Amino acid sequence: MRLKNALMQENTLICFFTDHGDMLGDHHGWQKETFYESSVRIPFIISYPPLVEEGNVSNDLVSLTDLFGLATTLAGVQELRDGIDILTQKREYLFSFYGRPKTRQFKIMTRYKEWKYIYMANGGREQLFNLQEDPMEMQNLIRTHKKIAEQLRSATLQKCIETPELTSMTENNQLVSYPFEARPLGRLHQFDFSRNITDFSLPSGKGFISEALPNTTKD
Repeated sequence: MRLKNALMQENTLICFFTDHGDMLGDHHGWQKETFYESSVRIPFIISYPPLVEEGNVSNDLVSLTDLFGLATTLAGVQELRDGIDILTQKREYLFSFYGRPKTRQFKIMTRYKEWKYIYMANGGREQLFNLQEDPMEMQNLIRTHKKIAEQLRSATLQKCIETPELTSMTENNQLVSYPFEARPLGRLHQFDFSRNITDFSLPSGKGFISEALPNTTKD
């Protein structure tokens, strides 16, 4: 993209980013619904010459939730909502969750430095990866690196306690879990009317796939 003049180049914020990844077979997965890097790691590039040095690469933990704050900050009416001001602030932890709370579908991820912790309510399963040493996330270190596991588990629990939408996932100062149930294998079509795909309808009265699947409903 070519801006019309030098003044525009010096005073224009350009952001390049994408939606989630789609796994494409990594870890035998497809689409999203996981916290593996193939799903959650995306390009996030910004250009703003007054504040961002050209060619600078940062390892800061950032999220798409930061885009709104970035735009409003540079517009002079800062409103961060769920994000931070990535031009002046750094976060210690980055949290992300998927699935409706109080269902087996719920899972939450916590990033900290080179570490990634994942908690899945279905079976109370945990994963811990060192992304610097194991970028393909093949070695689950949850049993061998107990100190960092406990640190990230505690941070995750505290995040759920402090977040109104997630408090239902805590009980007796622990994260809620459900007996493990394997998700039934089957095909879920994407919502694509343009190709005449219409057989994706959910059971009557169900507004979310997570409500329709038998292993994700409330106990």
